[in-house]
Parts: sequence; structure tokens; C-alpha cells
Amino acid sequence: MDRRLREIKALLQAHEIKKAEYAVAQLVKSRQTDFERAQVLLERARIYFISQRPELSIQDLTKIGRYSPTLFEKPGTQELLADGYFARFELSAIGFSNRDDLDEAQRIYQNIANHAVSYVNIGWVYYQLGRLHILKDQSDAAIQCLCSALVSPSKIENLHSYCYERLSYIALYEYRRSSAALQFINTAIQVVTRNDDDWWFQLQELKGRIQNAQGILDPEVIESITSLAANSSDRTFTFGLYYTAGELLTHHEGYITQAIEYLNNAIDIAKPAKGIDVAMSRCSELLGDCRLHLGDYEPAIYAYEQSLRFNAYHPLEASILFRIAKCYYQKRDYQRVIDNVKKIEVYAARDNIHLTDYRIYDILGNAHFVLGQYRRAAQAYEVALKLVANGTPDAEKIRLYYHFAIQLI
Repeated sequence: MDRRLREIKALLQAHEIKKAEYAVAQLVKSRQTDFERAQVLLERARIYFISQRPELSIQDLTKIGRYSPTLFEKPGTQELLADGYFARFELSAIGFSNRDDLDEAQRIYQNIANHAVSYVNIGWVYYQLGRLHILKDQSDAAIQCLCSALVSPSKIENLHSYCYERLSYIALYEYRRSSAALQFINTAIQVVTRNDDDWWFQLQELKGRIQNAQGILDPEVIESITSLAANSSDRTFTFGLYYTAGELLTHHEGYITQAIEYLNNAIDIAKPAKGIDVAMSRCSELLGDCRLHLGDYEPAIYAYEQSLRFNAYHPLEASILFRIAKCYYQKRDYQRVIDNVKKIEVYAARDNIHLTDYRIYDILGNAHFVLGQYRRAAQAYEVALKLVANGTPDAEKIRLYYHFAIQLI
């Protein structure tokens, strides 16, 4: 039994997950003592966790207590159980995550931190607690845990890099301190001890977003991301790489054409969507924005329509329809401007949303005015005037055209 368990652990170490799972399945069929059964369940739970099946991992781990309460209470078993609850929360579909999983993970991690301070992987426990506190908007507690992780023992090779990356995230998004965030992310990059394309990409992506916040474009970040894409055979991973490179470039004048290239690469490499695809929807929306910026109105319209097709429940549907209306206005297709504003009003009525963007009714008034529909133009301008702030150049322009429309009725 011991030899076969060592073989399974060696397979896991070599990332031979399927072989390890097969070996465990064969072992489960054999006769075992209660302690041996608990050991097998622990290895199977580890396999389920690594292969992103936390539900099954949790089930096996909770069974261990029946066969060996001592093994179940060990910090390593408890850590894996907490990791399982945390993973089940993170891997749940949007809207279906259970906050109780997060609370249970935190309870177990905290129990390990309180009662197993000399545990060989206590640094990982503190790191996970830090991540939990971030999810619960408890930034100060998160920083304390991450700092504890940095000075605690751990078996995780890149733990220091993980900690500095989360500290960078907090500095950027919670405290809006981009300089501190950049220092942390640079440290996270410097202390990487094991090559991992997924992690390297995550570091470069956050660094790019920090620099965007500072109005800086670092070509080396884009080069690093696109080099990963060129050498990746994983379509989902490659999509994310090209999308991120394109998204980062959209913030910088003079790089829009290059952004379009990368966004198109992302769309070309993406797997066929089934149902709602939020990532493809956002990618198409960004592509539309780039095309609109360059005055390529027909491709922009197509990209925006694709964005809505990929996500029928897009939270910014009114905004995208307005951008489509702007494209049609530039193309002097004024009737379609009117049609798209009507779609916005239908969307707002359907979702009980109060439209507050005066520009919607300004462009509607303009379209009616050009078509000689002065009464409708005046009505649209009247709504726009109720929404626009007084004293702004747009307010004066709208008021002027409102009076023109009234005179021409």
C-alpha cells in the first residue's frame, strides 16, 4: 500500500493527473484498513482538487473523518479541505456561488493559523486568508495576512510572487496608489522562482493596467503577452492573451490599429460560443470602439451588434445601442439613428431603467431635424434640455436647435 501511494504522489508531482486517477481507482478496489482507506481518499481528493472538481474533493475529504479522525485533523488535510471550499466558490458560475463556501474556507484557514503555527505550509494558509479578505473588501486584514505569508514557511515555490501581486492589486484598486502598485508588481515579477505561463501573463496584465492608470504604455509588457500568445496551443489561454494586449492598447492614442489586430486575433482564435459569452461580447465591444475611433463606421456597427449577440443581457446595452446610433449618424443614415434610439427606449422600459444621458435625445433631435421632422426634433431636444447640465456648451447648442425646430414647425 505504501509503495502504491508513493507512486500516486509521484504521478501527481509529475502532473500525470489521469494516470494518478487511474492508479487511485485501482487502489480503491483493494482491501484496506480504515487508515489505508483514509489515505486513499486523501489522494483521490487531491486529484479531484487539482483537476478542478472541488465538489468531489470536499466529499472525499469529509469521509476521511469516519476512517481516521487523526488524519482528518492534520493541517495538510484541513488545508486541502479549505482550498476545496474556496475553489468551489471561485469556480461557480456567476450568480450561483455560495457565500457559505467562502465563510467555511475562512473558518478552516483561520483555525490552522491559530492552532498550527509551525505547519510547514502555513505561508500558503496566510496567503489564502489574504485573498479571502480581499473578496470581502477587508483590505487592511488582507495586507496583514499577506505580510504574514511573506515571512512564513511554505512549500509553494512562487508564494512570494503571489503575495506581492495581491499587494499590488490592493494598492491599485483599493487605495488608488499606482506608484506603490507598480513597485509591488515589479517585485512580484522579480521573485518568480518557477516558470508558469498563466502566472507570468497575470503579472504582465496587472502591470499593464497599473501603467494604464499612470498614462504609460510599456511595449515590453505587450511584447511579453503577445509572445506567450504566439507560442501557446491553448485556444482559451491564447484568446485571453490577445484580448488583454488589445484592451491595454486601446487606452493609448496611436496604437488603435495594433489594438484592432490583437482583438481580431482573439476573435479568430476563440472557441465557438454556446449561449452567452461575456468575454467575446466585451472583445467585440472594444473592437467596435476602436473602429468608431478611426471612423470605420460599418465595421464598428458590425462589432457592436456582435457584442449584443454574444450577450443578450448586456448591462451596457443602451450604451452600445447609442454608439451604433452615433455610427449611423456619421454615415448620414438618420432613420437608423432614430430606430436605434427607439431600441434604447424599449430596452429602458423593459428593464425599468430611467435614461439620464442627454446625448441620446440630442442625437435623436438632430436626426429628426435633418429629416425635416421638426416637431419630433423639438420634443427630443426638450427631453435633452431636461437632462443636460446648464451652462455647458452642449446645453447652449441644444437650446439653440430647440428654438430653431420650434420656429420651423
